[in-house]
Amino acid sequence: MPESKRARTDRACKTLGADHRLRPALDRCNLHVLTNALVQRIEFDGRRARRVLARRNNEELTLRAEREIILSAGAYGSPHILMLSGIGRADVLSPFNISPIVDFPVGEDLRDQPFVLLNYLTDQELLIAAASEESRRLFEEERRGPLTSHVAEGGGFIARGNTNAATVAIAESASDLIAGRPAR
Repeated sequence: MPESKRARTDRACKTLGADHRLRPALDRCNLHVLTNALVQRIEFDGRRARRVLARRNNEELTLRAEREIILSAGAYGSPHILMLSGIGRADVLSPFNISPIVDFPVGEDLRDQPFVLLNYLTDQELLIAAASEESRRLFEEERRGPLTSHVAEGGGFIARGNTNAATVAIAESASDLIAGRPAR
């Protein structure tokens, strides 16, 4: 597996979704993977999802499902596809001439997470030098070195409640933020 698909968390090595979940299932007869396609919407027979309408290379496709459709298009893509398909609040769908199949709040709790990239000069070796044989050996044999970086080595969140005061959380690594560990 390429090093770019790995991220280090504590002493373990984590694989990303496609390598860990999808590739082992590619030979299944009931799984079809279609790349470079844009899903337009899901079509229903009554309240049962039956077809996925998509575009690929300027060609319209209708993909039929015998049993189920699994929608996994991300935090913004999945609600978008659901709403285009008629699943969402009726008052939100009707101005776009989308007939609601299920009147259900979809995608209402999404939040923007602004990102600021900071660059600085340093005398220390950085990820640009990670392509060396020594870096590869360190990673493969000892699970350490520059290839264990997932690039986001620091981060923080600013949370605002009902007051004008802001709560700031800053950590030295993304795993500290996820685990709720404070900055050192």
